Amino acid sequence: MWRAFECFSSLIGWITQKMYVNKLNSVLVMAIIAYLALTPIDAVLYIEWLNTMTNYKWIAGSLIYPFFGLLFFTVPTLYKMWKGELNTNFPIYDLAKIGLMDSLGSIMAALTIPYVSIMLNVIISKLVLPMVMGTSYFVLKKRYVWTHYIGVAITIFGVMTAAIPSLVSGNDNTNGAAMFFFICSLIPGVASYIIKEMYLKENPDADSWYMNTVISLFQVGVGLLTLPLVMLPIPGLNIKPDNFGLYLSNSLKCQLGGTNTMDGDDCKLSFMYLLLFQLFGTAANILMFVIIKHSSSVTFIMINTLKTPITAMLGFAIIYYNLIKITEGESFTFTWLNVLGLVFVLIGSIFYGLNKEKTDGEQEYEVIENKENVFSSLNGKRGLLNPLLVLDDVEEGNNKEVNL
Repeated sequence: MWRAFECFSSLIGWITQKMYVNKLNSVLVMAIIAYLALTPIDAVLYIEWLNTMTNYKWIAGSLIYPFFGLLFFTVPTLYKMWKGELNTNFPIYDLAKIGLMDSLGSIMAALTIPYVSIMLNVIISKLVLPMVMGTSYFVLKKRYVWTHYIGVAITIFGVMTAAIPSLVSGNDNTNGAAMFFFICSLIPGVASYIIKEMYLKENPDADSWYMNTVISLFQVGVGLLTLPLVMLPIPGLNIKPDNFGLYLSNSLKCQLGGTNTMDGDDCKLSFMYLLLFQLFGTAANILMFVIIKHSSSVTFIMINTLKTPITAMLGFAIIYYNLIKITEGESFTFTWLNVLGLVFVLIGSIFYGLNKEKTDGEQEYEVIENKENVFSSLNGKRGLLNPLLVLDDVEEGNNKEVNL
């Protein structure tokens, strides 16, 4: 028992020392804390909002969400431009690609909603973590050490642990082809993360509000172009062409007016939940850009993974105290495995943060710097004031000092 305590104490001491040596950026730490505080609330509000738009989920996700996001980002952006505090002299092409990738991933995922269970959706979405890590290795030339790989493995294991109750409940309605299509929908998201990181590293002074405004503008455009997909013969959609105009009218009445027009509508609080979700979502989105800018897309995904068990516990508390109505209760099934999953995810995040990610260039610089430190150390030990070259005289077996 005592031996186990000593090992645990040594591990904690080692972790503390490593984190102290890495000197975490204070802005990054504050952004991470704020993000973890906001994003579980954001997730619950998102589910509540979609529950009020049960009959209009497609238009809600593909058009209403990016349109209101555009409004929330545009107002601060215009204010900054009016005050002369905003530099818009940054390339827009990459931002357009981010908007396109985000929209494409969301649309592909939306098509699988009737066929992939909620918890399997959560688990599969975590494949983004190793996918972004692998892509960063080849595209961004990131280099990882053993603590990074262990951290990612523990994190994924923690998410799966938290998902066990729902997986064994027997309520799974997953279709194999739909699951494969959902995995494919992660690829645009991976591309989006990589482009975001490249953009922020190449344009460190780019304003996050301006970036999100431009991205949202392109997302609205994609949403308008793909809106007719709602007429595809897919369960949950299946809107007849003759009823397309009525569908749009009813969805706007539900969202903006809180008016029920179809069986199953529950629109009374729809607008309130949308505004609250957009408020928290806007803040979380800005924090995401801060985290990626000061760290990396992989680090952000690691932090975002903590949302799963935290949201489950928050949802359980909301249900337990009857704070709001949760119609998709299985999304918040809570057991001790959720707590255990959170512990694993936390441990995985700590392991990942022990060592900083480095590019090939940074590693080469460190090698040169280490060689210079060794050379300086040798000079210091010999008490030399001027640069000297130390040569081994192999034949005589002695060291000779030669002035440069």
